[in-house]
Amino acid sequence: MSKKIKIVVITQNDIYAIPKNFKLLCDEKCIEIKELILVETKSALQNKKFLFVRGFGFFQSIKMLIITIIYFLKSFIAHNIFFINRPEWLNLKGLCSLHSIPLARHTNINNTDLLMHLSKINPDVIVSFSAPTVFKSDLLNIPKYGCINLHCSALPSYSGVLPSFWTLFKNENSAGVSVHIMDSKIDNGPVLSQKQIDISNLNSMFKVIQSTKISGGYLMLNVLKYINEKEKLPEPIDVTNNAFSYYSWPTIDDFRTFVSKGKKLV
Repeated sequence: MSKKIKIVVITQNDIYAIPKNFKLLCDEKCIEIKELILVETKSALQNKKFLFVRGFGFFQSIKMLIITIIYFLKSFIAHNIFFINRPEWLNLKGLCSLHSIPLARHTNINNTDLLMHLSKINPDVIVSFSAPTVFKSDLLNIPKYGCINLHCSALPSYSGVLPSFWTLFKNENSAGVSVHIMDSKIDNGPVLSQKQIDISNLNSMFKVIQSTKISGGYLMLNVLKYINEKEKLPEPIDVTNNAFSYYSWPTIDDFRTFVSKGKKLV
């Protein structure tokens, strides 16, 4: 029997791109997912809906709502109508059900009880897909090889919140994806893998998010396969040519400037 890398995945309850990343890990034979933890905090993207409505206006918000309903319906059909075999339609809850993976929801992942629970699991790696919270030292020290995060920028450029927004805001022709070791600072730590993606033909946040997160999912998968095969972390790559920049949540004025440049939510 071939060896497997044992992981815990921590993320937010996204229905658009993260399920595709999670499915990649579910389908990989050398990966054993011990648990999925959904972090429910005020800073999670799903809790910023009214900010997007105010920033992008009625018609873009309605368009996003229609897309959201379609995603929900597809997941419901794939999960509840058993003669339709479309696992690629499933949301995170559906994928956990399909693969018998425990699913937990927490508002504080640095909680003592959760830390004790994760210590008992003793994962090789904790994988973060856009987890909307800071990992403190006690959590960072639990996995054998550390906590590894996917961030959708070419770190250290565009660290922080919503790189999909800020790269379009700054009229960039490319966006990056990075897989990095986490430390106590946001989007910090050695970068293990990185890729640039052409976004010169994209003008919506949704399309940039989809492109970067899906590409980043494959980067994460390859890093995990390397750790499993070599029983060590990949050597950090040199990212000194990328200028450091950090961005927080856009203001309403930022959203309006974004729209005035011809950029869209969807």
